[in-house]
Amino acid sequence: MRGVVMLCCLALALTACKKSADEALAEAAIKGATGHDVSVDKDGEEVTIKTDDGDMKISGGQSATLPASFPQDVFLPGKYSVESVVEMNSTQLIALSTEGDVAKLYADARARMEKEGWTQTMAMQGSAHDGLLAYEKGDRKATVSFNAEPDTQTVAVGLQIIGPEQKTAVN
Repeated sequence: MRGVVMLCCLALALTACKKSADEALAEAAIKGATGHDVSVDKDGEEVTIKTDDGDMKISGGQSATLPASFPQDVFLPGKYSVESVVEMNSTQLIALSTEGDVAKLYADARARMEKEGWTQTMAMQGSAHDGLLAYEKGDRKATVSFNAEPDTQTVAVGLQIIGPEQKTAVN
């Protein structure tokens, strides 16, 4: 999976030039590495990888927006910008950029998720600059991770909805 993500980043970088030859090269490189069909949208900010398990859609740059299906009971910082979105089947991974102290964001996330009825399954803080929280609620799992950089904080939110056929495989 890490290789696929790296190839997608390469595809996004190559397609930033908006040249059809670069798009074709990116598609061929990813298909060659993964064996799956790939389509790169015309503005180069979205990549779709078609697999036997479904389509993986990756967006970044100006086209990255919070999915309309993102649930309102999952923590998001008060003010943020969406950096990237990965969607595949019932999984959404969203990378956000925000301002503020990681310890405060971490505490806010814990309070909000608890208020919304999520059950905490894991909590880790490696330092004042990073942290990870994991939750379950019904057939959903969510993770919220925090990482501070010199000028901004990154909050990554992962959400997975486990359907009946997936519960057996996961548990």
